[in-house]
Amino acid sequence: MKYSIITVCYNSENTIKDTIESVKAQKDVNVEHIIVDGLSKDRTANLIKDMLTNKMIFLSEPDLGLYDAMNKGLRLATGDVIGILNSDDFFSTDDVLLEVNKNFKNDVDIVFGNVEFIENNSKQRVTRKIALRNFKPWFLKFGWMPPHTGTFLRRKIISAVGDYDISYETAADYEYFIRVFYKYKFSYKYINKTIVKMREGGLTTNGIQSYMRTGKEMVRAIRSNGYYSNAFMILCRLPIKLLNKKFFFSRL
Repeated sequence: MKYSIITVCYNSENTIKDTIESVKAQKDVNVEHIIVDGLSKDRTANLIKDMLTNKMIFLSEPDLGLYDAMNKGLRLATGDVIGILNSDDFFSTDDVLLEVNKNFKNDVDIVFGNVEFIENNSKQRVTRKIALRNFKPWFLKFGWMPPHTGTFLRRKIISAVGDYDISYETAADYEYFIRVFYKYKFSYKYINKTIVKMREGGLTTNGIQSYMRTGKEMVRAIRSNGYYSNAFMILCRLPIKLLNKKFFFSRL
């Protein structure tokens, strides 16, 4: 199978090389890397151009935000399986896609694994971990979902579900997964492997205000798809998230 990895970036000169190198390092798997840049004002575009290969697609133009850029990446993708790798993130090992590939059996539409958050200035210092080994679609009512950047979808899912809804500033991935897991009920498999290392401080991980804004969007997202949740149910995950970050123990 061919894999399409989509990376969206903007002013990512300090991290984009790690992202690209981690994709290039993947062994024994056919992979294309699609990078969509929103006309960065720093050296991001030049760094990407210096690293381009015939297995990479690079698009640099204005966009309407993160999820609009992701939609552009989806339209460029030619792989059988599609994954998202943010420009602050990188694959944890060189055999991530090989391990994912082994778990894509005929009856599996989605494979997802674990994500480790790391300190911005360290690739080794883990601050917390997402490991939804017991995930069920109803978890989405409480705001829990497989990590976006550690989840891989067959192309048929993209064809059925469509684009990310760009009316959401921070929760379009959550709304997308409501459609994927809850509405369309695609089959999935969890693997107990750290797929991605993710730097703290991204758009959806940056402080209480961001968390509250995302929580409101989540309530709108699930209700707009005909399912019930409320702010209290969504916010229930905040204490677990904070304890996970403080004591690094959470495994759902």
